Amino acid sequence: TGKTRLADWAAQRFHEVGAGTVYRVQHRQGGGSGLKRMLTDELGCGGLNAAETAARIGASFANDGVTNPFEAQSMAAFVSGEDVNQSRKQGWTHRPEENFALIRRHMIRSAGERLLLLFFDDVQWSTESISFIRFLMQNQDMFPVPALIVVTARDEEEFGAELQNQTEGREPDSEHDSLMSLSHRIKSGVSQTQMESFGELPGARRISVGPLGRVEISALIRQLLGMSSELAKEVEERAAGNALFAVELVGDWVRRGVLEPGRHGFTVRTESLDILPDNIHQVWFTRIRRLVRGRPPQYLHALEIAAFLGQDVDELEWSRACEAKGISCPDDLADGLGTERLWIEREGGWAFAHSMLRQSVLREARENGRSRSHHQACAAALKEVYETASDGVAERYGRHLIGAGDWPNSIDPLYRGAKERFYRGELEAALALTQLSERAMTRGQASESDVRWGEIWLLRGKTMISLGRMAQATATAHRVSRLARTHGWSVFQARAVRQLGYVAQRRGELLRARALFQQSLDLHEKAGDELGVAGCLVGLSQVVSQRGELERARELVIRGLEIYEEYQKADGIGRSLRELADIAMVCGDIDEADTLLSRALECFRTLGDLVGRASCLNGLGNVARLRGNVEESERLYLESIKCFETAGSPDSNVVLLHCAILRMDANRFDEAQTLLDRAATVFERLGRRSGLGCVHVLKMLITAQEHD
Repeated sequence: TGKTRLADWAAQRFHEVGAGTVYRVQHRQGGGSGLKRMLTDELGCGGLNAAETAARIGASFANDGVTNPFEAQSMAAFVSGEDVNQSRKQGWTHRPEENFALIRRHMIRSAGERLLLLFFDDVQWSTESISFIRFLMQNQDMFPVPALIVVTARDEEEFGAELQNQTEGREPDSEHDSLMSLSHRIKSGVSQTQMESFGELPGARRISVGPLGRVEISALIRQLLGMSSELAKEVEERAAGNALFAVELVGDWVRRGVLEPGRHGFTVRTESLDILPDNIHQVWFTRIRRLVRGRPPQYLHALEIAAFLGQDVDELEWSRACEAKGISCPDDLADGLGTERLWIEREGGWAFAHSMLRQSVLREARENGRSRSHHQACAAALKEVYETASDGVAERYGRHLIGAGDWPNSIDPLYRGAKERFYRGELEAALALTQLSERAMTRGQASESDVRWGEIWLLRGKTMISLGRMAQATATAHRVSRLARTHGWSVFQARAVRQLGYVAQRRGELLRARALFQQSLDLHEKAGDELGVAGCLVGLSQVVSQRGELERARELVIRGLEIYEEYQKADGIGRSLRELADIAMVCGDIDEADTLLSRALECFRTLGDLVGRASCLNGLGNVARLRGNVEESERLYLESIKCFETAGSPDSNVVLLHCAILRMDANRFDEAQTLLDRAATVFERLGRRSGLGCVHVLKMLITAQEHD
């Protein structure tokens, strides 16, 4: 309908008149971070490994006057994918808000005093970008960004029509059913809901870009394109309000030189008049046919393989896929695409000029029975890198295997892709991929005793808990537990019961949670899974601590800590030390709490876990306040707030309450009131009633002391 062209025009004018800096984030179906690709292009890191990326970004940031090495290190980790790799190795989920805050700071620095225009195209394919946009908008009160955010997304009818076009004339046993199912879940389960909720945010406005009306399309064709009435009428009927159809059709005639002036406007020379195409796909593919006319079939096949690789084509991947297909990648094909204005050059590759052009090429391959073999070639190109690469390569590899009809071999890369999504914090997408993995298990005729059923369902349950969907998490955990008992998967049964314990704890069912953690502990011990034992011990300690059994909680955490130390699990060590510090604080042992918090802080620094660091700094600030060291306390609180804000976490508000208490102790009530108002605004937006309650209690104390 022209939404991308309209947004492109706005971005171009924004840049032309010097209004500000433009960032364009493009997305594709089937994985990969649009934000990462945008930053990779901007920072010139295409084709670089992790070490080279770190060096390039470090030098770039230093030239821009960025003195904090954390900024360059974090950006390099995000761009290279090392953030996800480290999270996966350590077993903890990377918080996407840390990356969002990092990118926000980078954009603001790059823009300087200029405005920003952030253009997100086809955002329905990316839960990450949707979350980033929401992050920016929801935090405008505390961290204002001078930006106009332009988002394009396809509505349900257009989205469904595209999927239908992709699958017309599909081959038997194609990937259609699974891709339709997964795509629909991502679209309506994530994107549609979140896109609709954008309208509830301050300053948001939704603009529907539909087909042009009869008057407008007539004016475009007759006046702007200067066509004769007879030819214009025929084009109008075929265009059906689609401006892109009319513009591309006439543009094609201009490029071919078949237009000639007539008495009432341009007409097409009789000897060159083709049958008018019925739709935009025919318009696009007419240009493709002209490009490959008189050339060997490998030209068209190479272009089709590029379309199967994605909207953005990596030169190396394309070359490898063509080699796997048994054809050469024509050197002059890219030149021909450029002459026809069918491509856009990118660092390390190129992109199709329009998503519908790519869809037209895909349709041609499917209608002629080449879909499966092209997917096989793409899978072969990705196979050698998927084990070590991040950024959705495993997911793409799995999808291509499905397209090739190789369901059994698609299972492992799809599951790996789901884990990558989980560790990146893209929980909805991770959930959808576990569902596709399960479908691959079914279509691949995996036996009921295949342990991968348990792995997939445990990841789904873990994701459900993170999403707060406790009823579904409970059902999934029971399912794993039943199957584990049947097939003797002792570790999986222990993990499933532990997930049930987490659910019960979240629901406040402490007695049930205690029983489940104890049961899981016994199962882990019986299975010889020591790290599972440690996790149960820490979980059980939290439950008994909530019930006031502090000495018992301390004993449990110490046992868990010893195991984590034996296996050198920094995340588990840090969490255990933090739990012990909380117990020490409640027991009034400030010196012990100080020692434990300092040790935990060092663990979280090693991990690069900003939220863990911020939590420890807040605890150390409490210790200093209880010792009467006001200056040290305030310094630690401010450092904690900085860490929370750098991580993009709203938990900085809890520290604001502690800062307010310091001001109250010093009778600086106006300053305390300002801090409490700031915290209340965020607590209210997040719906944290307990935090708001604390704010109101402190405000009551201020009022009482002022009138004492």
